[in-house]
Amino acid sequence: MNPDTPAPSSRRFPLRPVATLALAASLLAGLGAGGYVLLQRLRLQMHRDLILYRYAAFSGYEDVAAFDPGPSDRWFPLIYPVIARWGGSADPSRRSYAFYTLQSHGLPYSRWWLEDRLRQNPAEFFAPAALFGGYDYSSGQEIPPQYELFGLDRPESVQRLTELALAGIQADSPEWSFNLNWLNSLLTQEGFPFREQVYGVLIPALESSPPQRAKKLLSVLPYEEEGIPSWALSQVQAVRQRVEGSTTSYIDFYGRADQVLLLEQPTVQAVRPLYEGLPPSSREFFLLQIAEPETLNPGAQVLLRSVVADDADPQRFLAAALLYIKGDPVGEPLLQRSLNEDLAALHGISNGLVLLQLAEAFPNSRFTQACREYARIRGGSYFGYSPHNPETGEPIPRPFPPAEEEALWRAWLTTYPDHPGADDALFWLTRTLEWQSKREEALLLLANWLAEPFGDGDMRYVLRRRLLLLLDSGATPGELQAFLDRHGDHPLAAAVRYALAVRYAREHRYDQALRLTENLALDAVLERYPLLDGSYWLYDWDPEPGSRTPLDPEIQAQRERWRELSRWQAQSTPQQRYQLAAHWAAADGWRNGYLWLFNRNRAGGLSGNADAPPRPASSGSLSDYQRANHHAVAAELLGSVLADPAAPDHWQEKSLYWQVVILYRQYTAYPPDETAAIYPLPGFPPGVTEDASLFDTPLPDYVDPSDPGDRYFLEAKVLRDGYARQAIYAGNELLARFPQSRYAGDVLMSLYGLTGEATFLGRLLAQFPDSDRALEAALELGPVDH
Repeated sequence: MNPDTPAPSSRRFPLRPVATLALAASLLAGLGAGGYVLLQRLRLQMHRDLILYRYAAFSGYEDVAAFDPGPSDRWFPLIYPVIARWGGSADPSRRSYAFYTLQSHGLPYSRWWLEDRLRQNPAEFFAPAALFGGYDYSSGQEIPPQYELFGLDRPESVQRLTELALAGIQADSPEWSFNLNWLNSLLTQEGFPFREQVYGVLIPALESSPPQRAKKLLSVLPYEEEGIPSWALSQVQAVRQRVEGSTTSYIDFYGRADQVLLLEQPTVQAVRPLYEGLPPSSREFFLLQIAEPETLNPGAQVLLRSVVADDADPQRFLAAALLYIKGDPVGEPLLQRSLNEDLAALHGISNGLVLLQLAEAFPNSRFTQACREYARIRGGSYFGYSPHNPETGEPIPRPFPPAEEEALWRAWLTTYPDHPGADDALFWLTRTLEWQSKREEALLLLANWLAEPFGDGDMRYVLRRRLLLLLDSGATPGELQAFLDRHGDHPLAAAVRYALAVRYAREHRYDQALRLTENLALDAVLERYPLLDGSYWLYDWDPEPGSRTPLDPEIQAQRERWRELSRWQAQSTPQQRYQLAAHWAAADGWRNGYLWLFNRNRAGGLSGNADAPPRPASSGSLSDYQRANHHAVAAELLGSVLADPAAPDHWQEKSLYWQVVILYRQYTAYPPDETAAIYPLPGFPPGVTEDASLFDTPLPDYVDPSDPGDRYFLEAKVLRDGYARQAIYAGNELLARFPQSRYAGDVLMSLYGLTGEATFLGRLLAQFPDSDRALEAALELGPVDH
């Protein structure tokens, strides 16, 4: 806390929240027009305070002790709702400023803020450092918890807040949402004095919750059981057994392995309980641990032999392999059968080194022969492969042309359909189809696999992502329609229909998008075929993933956007085109054309590795990628407004402003792969991106343009220069045609952010000293006297 700020206890307000805000509202009402003027002044003062605070706390000029809040701080009851909202902002400087003011004003505002967060249970855990202690940006120091600021210094208040937090946690609440983080912090803080009160409310909620919600609540408990009170431990263990099949969340694999290895006279009766007490999903790792020593330990040998003898244990093939590798042939008959007759038995062995050792030990087996044929088709080794030359970074040519490679993969899958690598082979088969523009067939094979998977399943994330990228931008709308025409009864047809609707929306055919998504019920499809769900990628290690986030509410909200946008889909006037452009250019414009099957996990995968599309090779593929990005959609519309001589000046001015904004936002805040895949943005005259007179990043002395090792640096330069040149072109047009534009400050600050050139700051201060961005420009140039 600012040492010059009075202690929280000296600034407490005894009034209740409603009474305080009602008093402030009554005061403003009494002031009439003067109240409106006051609010406007407060808004401007808060803007000034935020800028000064940002530079005081984050720019290294001074510490925040030198920050002096303006008049807005003296009217804190009026601005508290804004401060509370800023406490959940994605902007770290706004959050830090909000938490600084909350901490300095203390009760009751800090408690109100916490209660509001617990009621909402947002997906992100943003909180003042004073809540649990830690690094405080406002002071630049580590500070201890200040429980009294949040009502956590009294047992009855802790109990009430815990009840409030639990009421906000549902089975579909985001993983590690605010409330889950908050409860976990309470239970793991050594110095927190009222953990017993938290457990007193939490344990009954655990016992009465259905499995999915109980899983969420279990996640807030300390990792080690020593942190759970003895009186609550048996209840916690009972809940864990009910919902997870194990009595503990913390499993000391190494300790259990040591117990097996230290037995002097091991018996099956002594070692089996250590193995059977583990969750089934953890047993493979445990067996690998006990077999790790170079010489097989007697205890490990006894346990592995007992697993081999258990016909019902899916790990018996791994146990037989580990014994054979260590020189014990007791499981060799089992291995011979799995390596030659039943390759599906090997699917439970996920350790690649074990499989490699089996291939070396049984060179003539059907499994090993399949691995050799796989490597011949793809190149490299079945157990190791790089698509790029490690020295030059250039792609390594494929051994066969795409059509021939396709035929070879089909033959391989026909001969070895039960091989652990069958799903890997399917991936490469679908890639060869894409390389030949047979995208509809690739889509069908991927959809078939997600509905009925085969192979060992280690490619499920890659295959799902490949399908989603085809739906998003890889396949054409015509190919999606052809899929539906031929395979309308496919189990995943609803997903393809939804993807086609999204593609229509990106082309501003909103009426068709709305018709395609009537009665879609996509969540029912995802429940039946969970491998399609993009939100499950975090749980690929878990055979029973946690709860998923429903998509139907997001899709319905998207449909409402399409209804709104359909008012302007004719695009017959400049106003209609501008209205569409402004909706797509907005910060939340991504929701207009986002494929919700990604469930927020697309992560910019429009270009890059072998499992993503290559960089666009034609204008057609480039336009498909651009339509998947809301900034590119907006840029095309803005260009059409600017090219129309009938467009009024105010639409032209706003269009130029939006061009700069979306270029700045895309380059500075969006995934680099996506930023590269959609470059250059449409809507600009030819030659702008090649005009070095607008901007040119100087090459450092150590960069050699002819050196392949500097290729990535040169590509990054081209991308930065291109985005900056387009933005500077639009900014120059705006300031030339509208020299007193209200957007001048924002445009010049964006150009400075893109280029780092201080000349834009100087121009802002010289030509627009009254701009609301002038203070920021001055602070960027150095400390100012405020």
